[in-house]
Amino acid sequence: VTPQFNQFEIEKDGSPLGNPITDSSIRSTMDTEIECNALYCYQVITDYLDGGRSVSATRCVTGINNLPPPKITTLTASVDGNSVTIDWELTAPINFYRVFRSVNDGGFEPVGEGTDLPFVDDNLRPQLNRYCYYVIYQNSCGNQSEPSVVACAIKLQGQNSQNQFISLNWSPYSGWDSGIMDYELEIMDENGMLIGPPISLGRTAMNYQDPIDPNRQISQYRVVAISNDPIPLRSFSNIIKEDIPLQLHVPSSFTPNNDGLNDTFTAKGLFINEFTMEIYNRWGELLFHTSELEGGWDGFYRGSLSPEDTYVFKMKAADLLGRTMTKQGTVLLLRKDF
Repeated sequence: VTPQFNQFEIEKDGSPLGNPITDSSIRSTMDTEIECNALYCYQVITDYLDGGRSVSATRCVTGINNLPPPKITTLTASVDGNSVTIDWELTAPINFYRVFRSVNDGGFEPVGEGTDLPFVDDNLRPQLNRYCYYVIYQNSCGNQSEPSVVACAIKLQGQNSQNQFISLNWSPYSGWDSGIMDYELEIMDENGMLIGPPISLGRTAMNYQDPIDPNRQISQYRVVAISNDPIPLRSFSNIIKEDIPLQLHVPSSFTPNNDGLNDTFTAKGLFINEFTMEIYNRWGELLFHTSELEGGWDGFYRGSLSPEDTYVFKMKAADLLGRTMTKQGTVLLLRKDF
């Protein structure tokens, strides 16, 4: 009596290949999870309802696959100095890949190929240009993938807005199948050291205004895109440096009457490291000199309050970088005696 059929089990290199086949009329299957030129060994096991088993001889074959490999759906393009680094996850052995680049939304052109990751595109100008990329690759079977998703690195720009704040704006990142979870802003000093933790701006932010810090003349900025993946990917923008110029302001008049309001002629400013001021009368006589920014002129000369008149001032200031500013003009001394 022939035992009653239960199922076929296909084993590949000693492990199950897919689910058991319960239809006795099915006598073939296809294995697409292979690498070219790799050796694979198969067996068919027939299970019967009475618990019996029939095991075929082992058959070993060399893998061949004519199917195109899957396209790359997540691609990371990140700025590093004057380079852009291109990276993605390799899911199978490859013969080679080829990288294509677009500059400022122009046409794509090949820029290089390789076998190892990451790929680095050198000698660029990320401060001025936006760079986008896609990748095609050939697997070990010689089959070519479709073009990958396009990944565009972040281009960051900044502008000094009337010495009140630095206005930052950047292009959105593209290239991740999971999308953007957050944009972070890194603010650094002139030496590239972070000033506090990165600022979380949200997944749709494209601009930010950083108020001028009177204690920080030079600031550097970088934006980081963070993906929605369980282990987040990161893409860095170019770094920009913003240098706030030395500032020196003077009033047009003062009233030295000891009422606590505008009693001295004093300069104000930002980022002043060295300072000198001289006051002259209309005949060119030096009345006052100071090297202290807070050391304003109280209107006195040789112990007496000077007459109401227009006086000439000459100022010179230098910042921590050694840059200087000179200012010359007139100031009106107003006598408001009680």
